[in-house]
Amino acid sequence: IENKQGIVGLGISYESPLDGDKFAQLESIGVQVKVELDAINSVLIGFVESSLAEQLVELDDVVMVHEYGNVIFYGDVQTQNVKARNSSIYPNGAWDFGVTGKGVNIAMVDTGVDNEHPGLAGKFVAGYDAVCYVHSDPTCAISGFGSRETDGSYDPDDGHQHGTACMGMAAATGLEADGSQSEFYGSAPDASLVDVRIGTDAGAGPFENYILEQEFYESAMNGLQWIIDNKDTPWAGVDESLHGIDIISLSWGITSHEGGGSDGTDMHSMILDDAMNE
Repeated sequence: IENKQGIVGLGISYESPLDGDKFAQLESIGVQVKVELDAINSVLIGFVESSLAEQLVELDDVVMVHEYGNVIFYGDVQTQNVKARNSSIYPNGAWDFGVTGKGVNIAMVDTGVDNEHPGLAGKFVAGYDAVCYVHSDPTCAISGFGSRETDGSYDPDDGHQHGTACMGMAAATGLEADGSQSEFYGSAPDASLVDVRIGTDAGAGPFENYILEQEFYESAMNGLQWIIDNKDTPWAGVDESLHGIDIISLSWGITSHEGGGSDGTDMHSMILDDAMNE
């Protein structure tokens, strides 16, 4: 950051939990907190002059000042294969042992999910829009930090279809748009959905006049914090067997260094470590 000039996105990590004194110190130097990341004692402060970092490192309890990373939709790093069902080549799939995802909530962290599709119908148990702050406002992403629906009652839609495709691979029941049954199942066709929207129709970021990757960084981190906060939440109107969150699905990563990738000390790595432990 010391080598940067102009506007950069910055985050701050503290040694101890966030509190009023820390926020007061930031306000005293004209800094507004954009996103609170209680899980990792950190905040995001948005786009500021890079020279501000010199003041930030002198504040009480600060252990690191981070530059925002870039969100990348990776497709070359995947989890290991799961043999879901038997075939003439591969017998004894997971489904034969009764393992179909029943009772498991998948937090699909993506562009939203079109769970009205017949192949995903009935899976939604909770959702959160980490991009928009006032859901009824069409310019939600530029309307500032207003009220958010944080109780899981909001059902994000998907104008991009990346999130819907990912949820289909995870848990589609094989029903086509016309209601006919196909062989296009997801790995866990009985799993349920917690829909966490961090990207939009553009794939990342709110609108075309934004720096898409950087805005996506803030919503991505906010969405992960919401998941950690709600890992055991009893969702309203949902059977107790489907309370909380069991699995996080991320089809993207964040590069935080000049050469790409991460050394494991950036904020995204930190919050993923915490989420894994939780």
